[in-house]
Amino acid sequence: MFYICDNVTIKQCNNEAMKKLHTVQILFVLAILTSCSEEKKVNKPEIVSENEIIATTPSDSSMVVSDTAKQTPVSANLFGTASLSGKVKFEGDLPKPKAINMSADKLCMQQHKDNIFQEDAVISTNGEMKWVFVYIKEGIKQKYPVPQEPVTLDQKGCQYHPHVFGIIAGQLLQIKNSDPLLHNVHTSPSLNQEFNKGQPKQGMIDVFTFDKPEIMLPFKCDVHPWMSAKASIVEHPFFAVTGKDGSYTINNLPAGKYTLAAVSEKYGEKTLQVTVTDGGTQTANFEFSK
Repeated sequence: MFYICDNVTIKQCNNEAMKKLHTVQILFVLAILTSCSEEKKVNKPEIVSENEIIATTPSDSSMVVSDTAKQTPVSANLFGTASLSGKVKFEGDLPKPKAINMSADKLCMQQHKDNIFQEDAVISTNGEMKWVFVYIKEGIKQKYPVPQEPVTLDQKGCQYHPHVFGIIAGQLLQIKNSDPLLHNVHTSPSLNQEFNKGQPKQGMIDVFTFDKPEIMLPFKCDVHPWMSAKASIVEHPFFAVTGKDGSYTINNLPAGKYTLAAVSEKYGEKTLQVTVTDGGTQTANFEFSK
């Protein structure tokens, strides 16, 4: 690079040239640094922590990943589009329903105009069985999120409502006393921790959890010995309880082969091998007998 100097000494001319050269060099370096900075901003990827991932089902968006599930990366394909449905029926001579005697507590009797019957085997005249717990016993391989929404077990009319229910391990169980009298909630588990909690006042609510899978865990009330309920604790959401017509439906199953089980409080367990495909609906019926 050359500079033309007029009316100055050679020394002054050289000094002026050096100053301009230094200025050009500084501007050149600044231009390079600015270019690198902008490139980093454009190309830098956004990083998402595994702990920020929230898994939801198509039917229930109020679910979060449990501590257990966070230990394994959560797949985006936990839920499928297959459906299982069917009926549970009783074959043979129908058992006679047994009436409950509430005469030991007049406040309990006053809440019922008609006779109340035991619910360990509720069977219609057509043989349709209510309160049968139906679930995928084998074949589920993924870890599933625990619902934030609690399951509610109520004590009303000196009975548990519902009589049979399913719950996911780690999910909150909210137990309520809707009666104006004393109840105590007493479990008799085989695998989970026992609890025995008195609820002397109407409107009281206590919250519990179960950590381990266990089918047909018994509940009772020591004050009112006819009161009973059964909880089935599982590790996934693929379960149902039959209604009064004996029917059940399990939705959002991933395609695959499974062992499907139906569990009756009084008549035990039946299993079937089922295969479901994406978008398909499979029918699986069960029959119980004495």
